[in-house]
Amino acid sequence: MKILNKIDLHLHIDGSAKPETVYEITHKYGIEPECNMTLEEITRSMVVADGEYDPDFLTFQPPLRAMQTAEGLSRITEELVDQLEKDGLIYAELRFAPQYHLEKGMSQEDAVLAAIDGLEKGLAKCKTLKAGLILCAMNHCDPMDNHDANIETVHLAKKYLGKGVVGVDLAGYEERMPEYADIFELAKTLGVPATTHSEFTVADALKYGTTRIGHGYQAALVPELTEEVISKGVTLEMCPDSSLSSDYGLYGDERHPLFVLFHKGGRVTVNTDNMTVLKTNLEFEYDLCRKMGFTDEDIVKMNNYAIRACFADEETKKALLAVQPL
Repeated sequence: MKILNKIDLHLHIDGSAKPETVYEITHKYGIEPECNMTLEEITRSMVVADGEYDPDFLTFQPPLRAMQTAEGLSRITEELVDQLEKDGLIYAELRFAPQYHLEKGMSQEDAVLAAIDGLEKGLAKCKTLKAGLILCAMNHCDPMDNHDANIETVHLAKKYLGKGVVGVDLAGYEERMPEYADIFELAKTLGVPATTHSEFTVADALKYGTTRIGHGYQAALVPELTEEVISKGVTLEMCPDSSLSSDYGLYGDERHPLFVLFHKGGRVTVNTDNMTVLKTNLEFEYDLCRKMGFTDEDIVKMNNYAIRACFADEETKKALLAVQPL
């Protein structure tokens, strides 16, 4: 059975770029080293091989090099929207870090405008999909390394909130996460919805008052955190294939944090993370859920959690809930 009305709240644009597009852009503009590589070689460089792990995010470098111009960033965003419509999604939040697209002269604002351009072009062709952008601030382990860039990212999220942008995120490494608290304080002050990548730093994320947490595996492993996440109604953006492809020692059965938290009453959702890097899509993620023991009714329920937790406006949420069977 195919699940209708799919939702994806945790999806990286760069990690979901088409290798064919990266090949075309890098060869057109002589971007090294990809301009000297075949399509097959570029594809391999963008995908995590089975049984391997990419702690240094090397698979993201080829698409990032192709996304240093407004043309490249807009096109790759538009193509991702096209693919999500084909995959049967009714809502998605696409995230990227504007500060990672400045090597060819763009400003962060230029990058945001390019992504909005691609988003709007893609959505103009869609019959059912609605989508928005999440701007990622980045954790470099040293908060002063990119403090000003992160503050600018949050201000840009405020400036374009409701104009293509729906929220902000803190991505990257989790080390020294408490030192990035000002990112969340500023977002709260400006009224910008916020989420954060927090695989094993859930306790820190909860201190920031975020209503959503990316991944959040620790919440299933520490009883006190399990209770707090559930009691506060925090929604976890979990990515089954991503978690099993990482070096975390998680099991793809009833012991997985997604399954554990769901059956304890937690608000968990199913997402792809990086479609190209992991060779995944939502249907594949749902199959992994079924192998854990989830029913299709459970998956639909998790999609309802996703709608209620999404950063869209209330009118959009009501429209999305109206087409869900539960």
